[in-house]
Amino acid sequence: MLDLEDVLMMRKINLELSEGKKFCILWDSRGVHFTIAPEALRRMASNEYQETRLAAALVVNSLAGKLVGNFFKSLTSQQSPTRLFNSEEEAVLWLKGFLE
Repeated sequence: MLDLEDVLMMRKINLELSEGKKFCILWDSRGVHFTIAPEALRRMASNEYQETRLAAALVVNSLAGKLVGNFFKSLTSQQSPTRLFNSEEEAVLWLKGFLE
């Protein structure tokens, strides 16, 4: 299960790697079976997290992945564009458009 502690650690690493600049997220859930704790999902969708995220691409290939992805998308797409993809290549191409 992805819990709040995991999300906080991912956030810290993202901020370090981006050196304070806005960044894109590629979340590949293919072949992975996991759940997300409600408090972790809320944190990922919070204004605090979205203010540094340019866009998020979620690569999914299962019904569970699509359900979680669509729920996350409904929470974040107002401030940070979020889109689901079936392939990593399409997701990367879409994200690159936000970095130009």
